[in-house]
Amino acid sequence: MQNKFQFTCLIIFSIFLSIFFIPNSSVAVSYSIYSEITFPSEGGFTMAPAGSIDNVHHGWGSLNKLEGTGDYIYWEHLLNYNPPASLITSADLTLNLSDDNDCFWEFGFAWTEGQGWDFLGEIDTGSYALNVDLGELYDGSYYAGIGSAWGDFYLDVAKLTVNYESSPSAVPEPTTLFLLGTGLVGIGVFRKKSKK
Repeated sequence: MQNKFQFTCLIIFSIFLSIFFIPNSSVAVSYSIYSEITFPSEGGFTMAPAGSIDNVHHGWGSLNKLEGTGDYIYWEHLLNYNPPASLITSADLTLNLSDDNDCFWEFGFAWTEGQGWDFLGEIDTGSYALNVDLGELYDGSYYAGIGSAWGDFYLDVAKLTVNYESSPSAVPEPTTLFLLGTGLVGIGVFRKKSKK
């Protein structure tokens, strides 16, 4: 009788271990993707990776130059999460602007999806980081734009970088399967012995 009790306890303990205490090997994996639009001085725009920019609109004049109060450039970043994003951990949208110094003051403003308008202040040649609403990135697209409040300046590059995690599908570990199998075999042996 005592052997049956010990055997039953061993089976229950091995099943308990296999279900609750063996760590699952499916750990979230981190990824980083980007979408970049470049406005060369000769006009037009290029994108990297291919197909990552859509819906480019602008006010008047050349595409890359904001030529006075109210002129704007507006675009959409397209993001291909491969593998799919389960958690977006951070994102950066950086605008590289240049000033030709033909006006004493040049002021700009930017707009990003979910964040609204952001006054950039006086525009000088350099990089400007914009706030990104992480919740707006899950659908795979993100709208942004820039405008001139006064004077003229150039938009050279707009780059959106997204860091995210993807959870792999859960695959049982060999140890978990072994312990579970041992428990089931033990139950079968115990039942067969108890029937005799």
